[in-house]
Amino acid sequence: INNLNSNPYNWSGCSACLSACPKQCITMMTDEEGFLYPKVDEQECVECGLCARVCPWLHRTKPNVEKYPQVYAVKHKSNSIRESSTSGGAFSSIAEYVLTLEGVIYGAAFVRETQRVEHICINKNSDLYRLRGSKYVQSYIGNTYTKVKTNLTEDKYVLFVGTPCQCDGLKSFLQKDYPKLYVVDILCHGVPSPLVL
Repeated sequence: INNLNSNPYNWSGCSACLSACPKQCITMMTDEEGFLYPKVDEQECVECGLCARVCPWLHRTKPNVEKYPQVYAVKHKSNSIRESSTSGGAFSSIAEYVLTLEGVIYGAAFVRETQRVEHICINKNSDLYRLRGSKYVQSYIGNTYTKVKTNLTEDKYVLFVGTPCQCDGLKSFLQKDYPKLYVVDILCHGVPSPLVL
């Protein structure tokens, strides 16, 4: 806990600790620049250590590049989907495949009601447009990791798309591999503050 509260700039805002806390005593706070960081209510904390156990920043490892040596170039067959996409429609192609398996898709969308970019869940092709294109700010994860875990325990296929730290946060939260989970991280050079939005 002391590590979490000591320096908020050591964290990415991935929300893995928030999702793992059994006492729900961690909240994601915004700093003066609008970035999210975890804050522990030390009165409620029972010092179980789950937040530290799932923190990808505390357990950083180098990826095993020998395990995944292939590189693919992909573009969607549809001109209109490519034009409304940032990645040549690669996301849409993968998402469409997962939807044919009756799976669900988690990705970043602008939510009018809250006026912020949030991770949402969709389960039909007609909603894919909400997740296309770059959002250029850090998305709010909320309880997305918990929902992903529920879907996986229900034996559903899940596609999760996010920044590398969010994908790492999800995998750290889950603590094991799931054969029906597809995780796609985007190329990221760091995100600006949500206040820019």
